[in-house]
Amino acid sequence: PVNGIYFFNGAAYSVGTTFSQCWYVKNGSRASGTDWTSNNSMQVAATILKLNANDTVGFHPYISSSSNITIDPNPSHTYFTGALLYEV
Repeated sequence: PVNGIYFFNGAAYSVGTTFSQCWYVKNGSRASGTDWTSNNSMQVAATILKLNANDTVGFHPYISSSSNITIDPNPSHTYFTGALLYEV
């Protein structure tokens, strides 16, 4: 892990459920400026984040009417990827 600028791309798909939004999580907290809204069964979002070595990042799809979501594990529908663009 290195300090740098990173690109992330995430998607979540749920059959029969409508997501209202999604965002990225940095070190356990909602990352500023990463909110995406949509009203369908798939959330896809990309972002660029400045990270320090050992920071953690996650992707959080959200449904306002339920705390339980069954995500389709099909890798072409649900994924989370990241890459270092350059060190800082």
